[in-house]
Amino acid sequence: MDAHTLAVLEFDKVREALAAFAQTDLGRAAACALAPLGSAASAAAALKETEEMGALLQGGARLVLGALRDGCADLERAREFHRPLEPDELAGIAALVRAAERVTALGGERAAGPHLRRRVAAATLPADLPARIEDTVDARGFVRDAASPKLAALRERARVLRETLREKVAAMLRRPAVARLLQEEQPSMRNDRYVLAVRSECRGRLPGVIHGYSQSGATAYIEPQEIVPEGNELGAAAESVRREETRILLELTRAIMGRAPEIRAARDLVAWADLTHAKGELARVYEFCVPAIAPDHVLAVSRARHPLLVFFHAAGDLRAPDLPAIRAKVMPFDLTLGKDVRLLVVTGPNTGGKTVMLKAVGLLAVMAACGLPIPAAPPARVPYYGRVFVDAGDEQSLQQSLSTFSAHMRHIVRVVNEAARGDLAILDELGAGTDPLEGGALGTVVLEHLRSRGVHTVASTHLGLLKQYAYMHSETANAAMEFDPAALAPTYRVLLGAPGRSCALLVAERLGLRPELIAAAKEAIRNPEPLEIVMRRMEEARRAVEAERRNAQKVRRRLAVLKGALAEKRRDAGAAQGQ
Repeated sequence: MDAHTLAVLEFDKVREALAAFAQTDLGRAAACALAPLGSAASAAAALKETEEMGALLQGGARLVLGALRDGCADLERAREFHRPLEPDELAGIAALVRAAERVTALGGERAAGPHLRRRVAAATLPADLPARIEDTVDARGFVRDAASPKLAALRERARVLRETLREKVAAMLRRPAVARLLQEEQPSMRNDRYVLAVRSECRGRLPGVIHGYSQSGATAYIEPQEIVPEGNELGAAAESVRREETRILLELTRAIMGRAPEIRAARDLVAWADLTHAKGELARVYEFCVPAIAPDHVLAVSRARHPLLVFFHAAGDLRAPDLPAIRAKVMPFDLTLGKDVRLLVVTGPNTGGKTVMLKAVGLLAVMAACGLPIPAAPPARVPYYGRVFVDAGDEQSLQQSLSTFSAHMRHIVRVVNEAARGDLAILDELGAGTDPLEGGALGTVVLEHLRSRGVHTVASTHLGLLKQYAYMHSETANAAMEFDPAALAPTYRVLLGAPGRSCALLVAERLGLRPELIAAAKEAIRNPEPLEIVMRRMEEARRAVEAERRNAQKVRRRLAVLKGALAEKRRDAGAAQGQ
């Protein structure tokens, strides 16, 4: 499926709606990157997984994944920069593998279907890795004391030194000679050293090392000289702790690097599970149907709706839609394509719902190819279309100097050149944007070409030639988008077998066009002058004008000759009189 088709159908908005149901960044990224799968078998398998996940959810099962990070990305960064994994990164890898284990447990439940079981059984997880990581770092991302006996001893020594130093500083603060110099009563830390907040004008009265000033400059942070030796000792102990922590993290990182394929399998399993869980939640919350991939290549949907209109009317919260309100606002349609009819010409008035229906058909095909549930009543059957071609909307381009007609023709040329049996073509307002006679002629040859190639085609038009074409060929049919003349609004019902009226005069009358103009237009419709007669009269008039122009040129040339001759006679007459 090419990017143009997905862009015209606004498939990114379907992705966004799906991503709202994902629990993790991995699932959201998978939803936002969702694209049609590469074969009918893979699409059918994904739909089965979605259906089975939905059944588990309907049965009360839940998959809780929690906040997860991409452990594989952390591994790659550590490898690239030749550094050990940080404690929080290690904790993230452990959480990732634990989440993959919960996915495996869910897929192994008695109620799980065969497709879910096969998917989770195929993953090889590093089952021993989470426990090893959890023995080294805690859930907050700190290295545990028990990570090594040496680390425990070094931390205990640092703790004792820190406590001794804290007591010595507290004793200093109780001295009146020191307390008078202070801006604040409590000690603080600067560069891992205990310092006192001394008023700047008094800094020379407290011997020690200045570690900085406040932003205003009124306070100097001084490490008293008498605690510098203890501070040095504590600093050395803290450095020993850091070195031992780094050694432990490096050793564990090296071990984990060798398990990268298993961690990647865990990551992929979690991303797939979150995506499939989101698909199942989408089906459950919106009561969407999981379609079957039709082996006979027949599309058959009933009470189908445009997915984006459904999401648009979800009242701002995609995860808690008001379904009765949505169903009242978004009208459904029924459609069968590929059994007796492979090519459908849809007609009806402007704002009659033709484009909405056409784009909905394209989106339903793309969603099914992605393994997504669709807004339709069960059972629904959708063929796997190898490619979906869409030409819809006003794609006039100033940058490329293309008129609306030229922009459309550029896409139609591609459809004609590339579409083949097994593909779907969606053509909105085929033949529009140019002379109706030529546009109709072009439209009919395009439709005939697609029909002969076996391409499923849904095309909308106002042109009579295309309506006639649909009557005159096998596997083709007209369909009308029903329009409510009282409300001047579409009903979105697809009426097979008859072309629709454009209702232009009715709409114009309701919008206030003067009655005498409406009457004149109706009279013109009742007594249409054949186009051939009009064109013949125009040609005769053009020829008459051209003949008159040629005659006028001849007269002007004759006059010029006569004027020249007269002037010459006058010159001769003047010369004779002079003699």
